[in-house]
Amino acid sequence: MSAQNLKNKEGKKTGKWIVYKSGSSKKIKVEEGVFVNGRKEGQWLKYHKDGKTIKLSGSYLNNRPDGDFIRYYENGVIKEKGSFSKENYKGEYIRYHPNGNTAYIGNYNNSGDETGLIQFFHKNGNLELEYTVKNKIITGNLNRYFENGNLQSTITFSSSGKISSTKTFAKKEVVVNTPIPVDNSDALPNLKNPKTKGIKFLSLGYNKVYNENDEIWMDGISKMANYGMVKYISTTEMVFYNECLFIETENTIQMDNYKLF
Repeated sequence: MSAQNLKNKEGKKTGKWIVYKSGSSKKIKVEEGVFVNGRKEGQWLKYHKDGKTIKLSGSYLNNRPDGDFIRYYENGVIKEKGSFSKENYKGEYIRYHPNGNTAYIGNYNNSGDETGLIQFFHKNGNLELEYTVKNKIITGNLNRYFENGNLQSTITFSSSGKISSTKTFAKKEVVVNTPIPVDNSDALPNLKNPKTKGIKFLSLGYNKVYNENDEIWMDGISKMANYGMVKYISTTEMVFYNECLFIETENTIQMDNYKLF
C-alpha cells in the first residue's frame, strides 16, 4: 500500500490524502483526494457526517473546482450535477428534489450566466416555471404552472427584457371520470344452463335465451368459446352478464377478459 497523508520538504501536503474528522475517537472520513504542492488536484470525494455516504464528487484544478461534479443528499440521491469552469457553472446544470425528481434544468455560457431555456419543476415532477434567456435578458414568455400542471400565469417580455403583458389563470382541478353504475339486476340466467324452453342451445347458430319470467332476453347468432359468447346483433350497447362485460359494436359483442364458467 502506497503511503498517504505525506508532506514534501516545504511542508506542503502531497500525494493521496484522507482527511478525518478531528476530535473524534472514530475514523470518520471528511474528504479524500490528491494534493500537489499543497493544492487540490484531480478527483476529490467529500462525505456526509457518517463518513461513508458521498456528499460531493468533483474535480479540482489548482485548488479550484474545475470540471464535472455531482453532489448527493444524505440518502444517496443526487442533489445536483454539472460542470465548473473558473469557479462558474458551465454547460448543463441540473438540480434534483430529495425524492429524485428533477427540480431545475439550466444551461450556462462561458461567463457563467444562464442562457437558453430554463426550467423549474415541482416535487411531483410537473413543470413549475420556464423562461428563455438571451444575453442575460429574459425574452418571450415566462410561464408559471400549478402543481397539477395547469398554467398559472404568463408574463411576456420584449426583446429588450421589458414586460409587455401579463396574464393569470384560475386553478383548474383535474376531473377524474367515474364509471357510471350499470343496473344488471335482471341479467340473463347463467349460460352454463341457458334457458331455451327445451330447444337445444347451439354453440354456433341462432338461439333464443329466456329470463326467469319466460321473456326473451337475448336472441341472435351466438358463438360459445373459452371466454364467453359473441353475439351478432345490429345495435350498439353494453351488456353486463353475471359480472362479465360484453362490449357490443355495431355488429358484434366482444367479451372483456372475463370467463363465464
